[in-house]
Amino acid sequence: MKVNRLGPLRQGLLTVVLLAVIAFAGYRAYSSYRQQQTSNLTGGRISGLKPIPTTNKEIHDVLPPDAILAISKPTFVSATRAKVQPEAPMIAVTIGNTTHAYSLHLLDGHEIVNDIIEGKPIATTWCPLCGTAIVYSRKMDGETHEFGVSGKLWRNSLVMFDRKTRSLWSHFNGECLDGKLKGKRLEMVAAMPRVTWAELKESHPDAQVLSVGDTQEGSNRYEMYQASSEIGIMGDALKDDRLPPKQMVVGVNLGAAQKAYPFPVFEKRSVFNDTVGGKDLVVFRDDRSLAVAVYQATINGKKIVFPQNAKGYRVQDSSTGSTWNLISAKAIAGGLKGRSLTAVPSIAAYWFAWCDFYPKTKVFTEK
Repeated sequence: MKVNRLGPLRQGLLTVVLLAVIAFAGYRAYSSYRQQQTSNLTGGRISGLKPIPTTNKEIHDVLPPDAILAISKPTFVSATRAKVQPEAPMIAVTIGNTTHAYSLHLLDGHEIVNDIIEGKPIATTWCPLCGTAIVYSRKMDGETHEFGVSGKLWRNSLVMFDRKTRSLWSHFNGECLDGKLKGKRLEMVAAMPRVTWAELKESHPDAQVLSVGDTQEGSNRYEMYQASSEIGIMGDALKDDRLPPKQMVVGVNLGAAQKAYPFPVFEKRSVFNDTVGGKDLVVFRDDRSLAVAVYQATINGKKIVFPQNAKGYRVQDSSTGSTWNLISAKAIAGGLKGRSLTAVPSIAAYWFAWCDFYPKTKVFTEK
């Protein structure tokens, strides 16, 4: 498939603009820190912008470390107090009975939130270049790590660093790329990588919303990039023409098996039953709410199957007749009312990013 790309001049200009946006975001955050030596965002634990050396030639420097300030002391407001536009894109993480919601536009200026939900330390991370919101456990080998933005990119993706060892970590797959912990891998936490605030609030009215100062939403600093055919900053390392580079996909990685579900396959139906790596899954994406999620397709050994005409996020399964809210993952009517589907870690990403990391990925096509 031939992919239309910007001409060299326009591409160069857009890259310059994109770098300026990133630098400006970092400058604003850093200036705020310099004015408040004990920033509420970080608890005063800043690396001092000392360079982080690396021998990995695939890792590219864009900004100094902490030029974009990660949040280490997050504050939240209730859903009723949050000032967020209904159509604003959010990432939602539910652990136990607690849901935390983060505006993707607000994360443009921070990219990492070091958070704790019901005692579980997590890092909610966002890479606007790859379009990926991914959550990881901050717990490894009995220690809890705090992460910052390194200012580096690997395959166009955010590279994080932990403040204890200053090792470098991939936002995209959780791998430690360089440093004392090289070779370790963070555990991905199941989340809803994208959903509009209106539907999230309806499904999780008790959600707590990230607030920076008096702001819960922020502005879309990457609107021009998202509307263009520009591919990250370095371009796509692997040109895989099975899909357009900026096509959004739902990505599932189950060890040796990876599969991408292009957003257009969900235009006529919002949910598919599929098998990846021998595991039965429910793959969900709703056009209206932008919601994305992947769930295990079994409850107590019984497979939950959804009909081909399923639309929206409230759908009835054809196995038990139960009706499900696939944003909250709960059955809201029928024999399984009150039961929940088990979430499987998944991401929403641009195709160029997904196939750069998983070149052997399969691509779902509707039969």
